[in-house]
Amino acid sequence: MALKHKYRRQLARIVRARGFEPHILFVYAIKVAMHYYYAAITSALAKVDAESGVMPDAALILTRAPVCSR
Repeated sequence: MALKHKYRRQLARIVRARGFEPHILFVYAIKVAMHYYYAAITSALAKVDAESGVMPDAALILTRAPVCSR
């Protein structure tokens, strides 16, 4: 939720300063998407099994493979 509020404030500031310029909004949308996926990957990598040291579903974020139930 913190990222959502941060992005909302940044976008409001950009729109006030520059208006609705399509190329700026497109670049901002790409930035937000990339940051979201980086955050998702790092949080998945942080969930390491204490006993085995396995990161079970960390790599599945980068694929379109369905998550198998174990």
